[in-house]
Amino acid sequence: MAESTEPAAPKRKYKAKVTPLASDENMTLARKRSKEKAIERAKARAEAKAKRELPPEERPMTIANIVGSFHLGVKIDLKELVLKARNVAYNPRRFSGASMRLQDPKATGVFFCSGKVVMLGLTSEEAFRTTADRLLSIVQKIGYEDAAIHYLMIHNVTASGCVGYRIRLEGLHNEHYQFSTYEPELFHGLYYRMMEPRVCFIIFVTGTVTACGAESWEDVLEGFEKLLPALEQFRLRQLPN
Repeated sequence: MAESTEPAAPKRKYKAKVTPLASDENMTLARKRSKEKAIERAKARAEAKAKRELPPEERPMTIANIVGSFHLGVKIDLKELVLKARNVAYNPRRFSGASMRLQDPKATGVFFCSGKVVMLGLTSEEAFRTTADRLLSIVQKIGYEDAAIHYLMIHNVTASGCVGYRIRLEGLHNEHYQFSTYEPELFHGLYYRMMEPRVCFIIFVTGTVTACGAESWEDVLEGFEKLLPALEQFRLRQLPN
């Protein structure tokens, strides 16, 4: 038999397809997401720092609570107050006063049978006077027409704020030891008792400052302005990267 003279057909070369493993794809995607989240966190920290780094005139204190009192000038039957007024709680076995909650302005008035009224939970001096008028009006409507506001006074203004930087409390205490108390083993804040105006500040290393014991909002602001230079002096400086 004669041999075929036709050339043999060339063999086809198949290129293998290389498909990445699903785990590799997931790892790449996870790294990308992690990087994006890190960038977002860095931006958030930068924005927060920019908001905290404010000049002194833009570092306000905010009133957290005002406690004050006045006298009605007449004795009050607390049981009658519970029956005729709304939102009044009275349990003489636990406490000798009757508590009345107001919604506008949001506050609590505590009545005593002697006619004394204590107000708390207020966030402005304007609301303090408005609340006293509201409580007097309620008492007059239930039958105590001779009641009036006597000896209206503020006993304590509590406020809080932040200077926007960290503070070296040890140095502040050593420099102002006659006005301050700092025992980090017992409490992580420094007590700074200002004599004029008469305000007590609680200072934390984070820059948060709480004021208490003031008799007016003006005393809080005046005391805070006097305190700022001392806080600036012991400001913790960030080391360069």
